[in-house]
Amino acid sequence: MPLLMAQEAHYDILGGPATRHDLDAMIANRPIAMMSPDLHTVWANTAALEAAGLLHGASMPHGHEVVMGADGLATGELREFEAFGPVIAYAGEGRINLGIATGEEPDPRPNAAERAADKTLLLRGWSIAPPTGSPVSSIWTATATLWNFWPRCRPKAA
Repeated sequence: MPLLMAQEAHYDILGGPATRHDLDAMIANRPIAMMSPDLHTVWANTAALEAAGLLHGASMPHGHEVVMGADGLATGELREFEAFGPVIAYAGEGRINLGIATGEEPDPRPNAAERAADKTLLLRGWSIAPPTGSPVSSIWTATATLWNFWPRCRPKAA
């Protein structure tokens, strides 16, 4: 079943740290998750944690964490890219995180078909971006890898 992902969920959106139980109370029968506005935390319900293989925890590199509860199960809070990467990958969007967590070029490098898919996704984003001159008129990335930069430029107007 597809993941339902909420964007820009503030850290105290539910009056405190969100848990999988909070999200299960909203929607328990399908995977759902919420991404924080700073892109450093995701909160996932039980179905999403199970689908991503994180309900029972996972070994993470330093600084990335699947927060575990006293019951030995994930609370639903996933800190940093390596922790929530499996949830994003479950949604079929795993490639959007290439290079973000490490700042390195992806290895192996994207092939021509993957590059074409990336460009299609980027251009789809541009198609809904506000026009030049509006308060928000660009899409940018905080990482400086060649993969994340290419082709991060606004298409020329026809």
